[in-house]
Amino acid sequence: DAGYSGRRSVLPAASRPPRGVVPADRRADSAFLPRRGSCQRSARPEASMPNSIPAPPATTDPGERAVAAGRKLHPLVRLDYPVRIIAFLMVSVVLASALLGRQPHVSVWIALAVWGLLWPHIAYQIARRAQDSKRAELRNLLLDSTVLGVWCALTGFDPMLTAVLFTAINAANLSTAGVRVAGYGAAVFAAGAALAGVFTGFTVSAPTSTLTTVLCLAGLVGFTTVFGLQ
Repeated sequence: DAGYSGRRSVLPAASRPPRGVVPADRRADSAFLPRRGSCQRSARPEASMPNSIPAPPATTDPGERAVAAGRKLHPLVRLDYPVRIIAFLMVSVVLASALLGRQPHVSVWIALAVWGLLWPHIAYQIARRAQDSKRAELRNLLLDSTVLGVWCALTGFDPMLTAVLFTAINAANLSTAGVRVAGYGAAVFAAGAALAGVFTGFTVSAPTSTLTTVLCLAGLVGFTTVFGLQ
């Protein structure tokens, strides 16, 4: 009938399947379709799983990154750190007593304060953050030798003071790094004294005052004691 052409056709009651039974053509089509909820279960992020372990936070400290990467701090760095703090403080007091009579520029006093109070901590951080902490500490020792040579020239090549400073740093180089590094230390000590002597005119000061002599001897005893205890 033309009046019912646009309507859904109704199957006769005899041709309709029983209630609850899926036709064979529909079963074949449904075999290729995913089950309900399977896509949602597979799309869940793994981070929501209770057994997942969060990644540790990244560190920005170079020293901590070196430890995390497996690079250990060399024992020489730990040995020299407390010794350098005490020894440089004593050396700064001895140098200050020798500079009192020479009336140096204010920049010399500032350099002495920075070198005696801050340099031990700076040297430790340099070695701690280095790829090779032992090599970095050996460079620090050579720099110590060079600067001590400079201070000998700035104090007028005082015989007592020069002998005490060279003996102390030479003993440190020998005991921690051996004869070869001690030889390098002696060379850079002389180079630092010569370089600073060019600017000071290689002037030689008067004989050591009683105060400087006492401080030199006390500093030498104190340095060897601290170094021996370490």
